[in-house]
Amino acid sequence: MRAREKIIYLAGTFIFVALVSYLISYAFIMAGLTGNETDPTIEIDARDSLVLNFVDGPSFATANDIAPGWSQTKTFTIQNPEDIALVYHIVLTDISNDFINKADLVYTVSSTNGGGSLTQTQVPSPGGEGRVISNINIPAGESQVYTFTVSLLNSGPKNCDLGQCDFGSTFSFTIEIE
Repeated sequence: MRAREKIIYLAGTFIFVALVSYLISYAFIMAGLTGNETDPTIEIDARDSLVLNFVDGPSFATANDIAPGWSQTKTFTIQNPEDIALVYHIVLTDISNDFINKADLVYTVSSTNGGGSLTQTQVPSPGGEGRVISNINIPAGESQVYTFTVSLLNSGPKNCDLGQCDFGSTFSFTIEIE
C-alpha cells in the first residue's frame, strides 16, 4: 500500500503543478490581450513596409541663376506591398536653406489615388518642422504618385544694396517617409 500511496501522491502533485502552470500562462496571455481583443489595428512600421521610388532620381537637379518665377518638380511613387492598409507621413530631412527671403521659397504637393496634397507652403528653415503631410492612408497593394514642386516667388522689389537679394543662395533637403 505504501507504493500505491506514493504513486497517488506523485500523480496528484504533478497534476497540481501542471494546472497551476496552465492557469499562470493563461492569465499572462489574457493580461497581454486586455483591451486588444476586438482592436482591428495592427501596428506595422510603415518605413519598413512602404517602397519610395523617385521617378527621375533621388534629388532635385542643381539649379543655377534661380530667379523669381523659377520652379522645379520632383515626381515619386509610394507603394504598399502589404496585405493591409498602412498610414505614413511625408517628411523633409537634412534641410539646408540659406535664402534671405525665406518666405519666397515655397513648395506644393499633389498626388494620385487618395494620397495627400498641400498648397503653397514655405520651405522650412534648417532645424524647422520637416513634416510635409501627416497620416496619409494607402490601401493594401496600392501605389500613390506624388508631384513635389519647389518655386521661388517674386514677393516684390528687393534692395540688393541692403543685402535683401537671394543671389547665390542655396537650399537642399531630402524627401522621406515615416
